[in-house]
Amino acid sequence: MTGLLAMAMMVSCGKDDPTPNQSAGGNGGGNTPQVITGDGVYNPSAQILFSRDELNGYSHQWVWTDGKLVSIAEDGQYGAQAREVVHFNYSNGRVSSIIFSDEQLNGTLSLVYANEYIQSFSLVYNGMTVVNASVEHNSANKVSHVSATADASFIENLMQFLGNGFGDTILSEMLLSSSTHQSKMSFNSLTFDIDFVWNGNNVDYSVLSAECEIGFTLSELSELVDLSSYLGSSDAVSLLMLMYGDTEIPITIGICDTVEYTYDNHTNPLQGLMSQMTIATLSANNTTEEYSHGSVIFSAQNPLTSSPISFDRPVPESTTTYTIQYNGNGLPIAVTDDTENTVEYEYKQ
Repeated sequence: MTGLLAMAMMVSCGKDDPTPNQSAGGNGGGNTPQVITGDGVYNPSAQILFSRDELNGYSHQWVWTDGKLVSIAEDGQYGAQAREVVHFNYSNGRVSSIIFSDEQLNGTLSLVYANEYIQSFSLVYNGMTVVNASVEHNSANKVSHVSATADASFIENLMQFLGNGFGDTILSEMLLSSSTHQSKMSFNSLTFDIDFVWNGNNVDYSVLSAECEIGFTLSELSELVDLSSYLGSSDAVSLLMLMYGDTEIPITIGICDTVEYTYDNHTNPLQGLMSQMTIATLSANNTTEEYSHGSVIFSAQNPLTSSPISFDRPVPESTTTYTIQYNGNGLPIAVTDDTENTVEYEYKQ
């Protein structure tokens, strides 16, 4: 599921510049620079054979054929039966589709190219198209904008992608509570826009904007969240309930999350990988720090007047740091975050 969700949110881009450490001023830790032409080509300086996540107890076996990554199999507890398998299909040397499968989920991500660069992609999840997206590139042919529309059924997975930064907002309360209490509210639409601002060959910062339109009554809303904490007082809630009663009203909830990135000066062995689709697969170097800040916006259309009710709340700022250990060739072999979770990598000799 991790791969499916992340692929729906971001698309990795390749690059024409064969010197991946230009912005950091390093030499990639002594590695031969990756040579990637356009999108859909994963050509690392060293092939990853195994990766392990100590916290979750997962290991991944990476299978390569004729220099191409053909599959990644996820095992539980370092060697148990495979839980998720990712298969890569190629056309004219580029990844044309990615198939995800595990015990419960099956999905296919299909990529459409214009010349060497990804123009759009779609995600089919358990037989239903849940995401359609378009991709734009800047003048340096690096991905600069992704715009996506998601099926309403996909919304619960949004929380997994957003992480803890929005854990105390009305958005997370509503989404998580609706799943728990099986609310009657209907999710009408879900849209995403992601902008990437580059500094050389690394993403300097990214801006995620997401908007969800929901239709339900205020009485249903009050069962899910404490409206007084957002509207300022219980009197304001009572007034709204008196005005609107059980009339269904459209609710728009939006988020804006900006993340700034700091890097080392070593070659990133994940750049160009098209199954994870995080910032780690876009930039030429390895992320050492992420600083996140943003806001959540709530807007409800008044059924009696043309004036909407809206408010904007900041979300807590957060900083995540990564400590990286390298092998003799300057490649990451262990990446540890603030929670002391470590991801380890083994490479082909």
